Amino acid sequence: LSISTTGFIYDVQVNAVLPYAVEWAECGEFTRALREWIFAFLLIVQKPLMPDVCAAIRGLANLCRSSRNSVDIERKDEIRELSWFITIVSEYFGQTDLADL
Repeated sequence: LSISTTGFIYDVQVNAVLPYAVEWAECGEFTRALREWIFAFLLIVQKPLMPDVCAAIRGLANLCRSSRNSVDIERKDEIRELSWFITIVSEYFGQTDLADL
């Protein structure tokens, strides 16, 4: 995955694909590769958020929180990545009720 690859994807396409990517992650396939794609999608998403995209990123933050709580403490990089998603959703996308306290 590279920024040049995501440069050819428009925000309308991301709005359509992001909810499916989060749903796929929620089904237990939250791999590093999928996390990278979701991060790239978040770089493209435009504000204000469409309702289904907002619901998807809120689901993403909740998934990250529950995944982070079940990850072995030794996997610090994964814990950090999950925390970044929570911060991006809560701070950049304005879902402050999902922020870590």
